[in-house]
Amino acid sequence: MPRALTLAEAASRLGVKPQRISQMLRSGDLSGPAVGPGRAPKGVGRVWESSLQHEIDKRLAGIRRNWRSRTSDGDVQTGSSAREAALEAVLQMKVRLDAAREALREERQANKRLTNMLAAVVAELEAAHARSDRLDNIAEGYSEALAQLIIPDGPRDAS
Repeated sequence: MPRALTLAEAASRLGVKPQRISQMLRSGDLSGPAVGPGRAPKGVGRVWESSLQHEIDKRLAGIRRNWRSRTSDGDVQTGSSAREAALEAVLQMKVRLDAAREALREERQANKRLTNMLAAVVAELEAAHARSDRLDNIAEGYSEALAQLIIPDGPRDAS
């Protein structure tokens, strides 16, 4: 099943703002699942991953063409091949870096959710601790009262 990316995810991978991704969807440069009329809820997948990959490949091909056209006719073939290999390596590095940034963003979001959950658990534990302190104080008061009933304060006359 094709994977749909949010505007933010697609923008991060392409190195643009989410608004630009919306424009590209409207213009047909990118495709995505139908989200119905009006504004789509935040976090809903709007761009097919395959469509975004096609756009990335198209951009990379354009960069390669520009790179080749900039080399002079006097270049030695091995130098040109070396440049092309270096460009390919740089482009692959950028794609991997973008994927790593996306994974880092997802990890950061997961960590934030876990931090919020832990904060809620800590607050609940502190409340339970305060309740147990109050119950301990009440039990101590009853214990002292019972001790006074059982053991009189002073000696009694045997008369």
